[in-house]
Order: sequence, then C-alpha cells, then structure tokens
Amino acid sequence: MKGTQGFGKAPIIAAILITAAVSPALTGCSSSSDGDYDSAWVGDIEKDVNISGSVGDGPLVNASVTIRKKNGEELASFRSDGSASYDVALSVSERHFPLLIDVTGGTDLVTDSPPDFVLKSAVLSARDSVTANVNPFSTIAYELAKDLNGGVTRSNLLA
Repeated sequence: MKGTQGFGKAPIIAAILITAAVSPALTGCSSSSDGDYDSAWVGDIEKDVNISGSVGDGPLVNASVTIRKKNGEELASFRSDGSASYDVALSVSERHFPLLIDVTGGTDLVTDSPPDFVLKSAVLSARDSVTANVNPFSTIAYELAKDLNGGVTRSNLLA
C-alpha cells in the first residue's frame, strides 16, 4: 500500500488496543435491558423552587394555573386564590427550565368575566424563590419568544 511503508503492524496493534480500551467504557454507558439508568449519575439533581406571583388581566381569581417543564410535561396545576395570587413549591431539575406557565378561566374582578385569551409566562431559572406574574405583557413576551428561532428559551424570552 502506498504511504504505509515503514509502519509494519503498528497501526493494526494500535487499533486493537484502542478497541479493547473503548469497548468496556461504552458497555458501561449503555442502559440495562429493563430501561433503568445508572443510579450513580448525579447530573440531574433537583432543586427546590418556590414560585409565586399574581394573575392579572385585571385580577383573575379562581383561574386555572398550570406550570410545565420546557418540554411541555405538567409539573403542577392549581387555582389562583381570592386575591388573584398563587404560590407553589416544586422540586425541579435545572435542565427543565424555562418553566412554562399558562392560565385559563377564572373571573376578572374588574369586568366580572373570564379572560379573552390564555395568559402565559415563564420562570427563566432555578432560584430558591421566584416571582412570575402572569398578565397580557408576559403573554406577549412569551408569544414573541415562541416565534423566534429555537422557540421559548431563556435567551429568546430575555430578548
């Protein structure tokens, strides 16, 4: 073969040694047949986060508030209280942020009617205590971020 003269069996031996060294490492990374994962993995530690805020298109009482992971999976669902506020404690992994909040129904105390549209907001990052007010302005920011490249991400929400 052209260009391999002088190397002899060294490339073959090197390939065998690399394969022997990498195979056990790759086998250790695979999941077991029952779908469990390595319990020693610590990359997904959950953090306790207290999220509170107000719900307003005018104050909305008894509105249905849903908090979801960024992939849409529901974390909590509850109602706003008599002062159009909410407060919930969650345990969430940082990889699930931004958390998405949507509010439907309820009664606007100013107009005595339900809201005209779904109100939305987001929690950008995990901190011990976070205020996430949900109102028409947060809904506009959410909808604008959704239309940007990448969708509802932390950087798009900040933009």
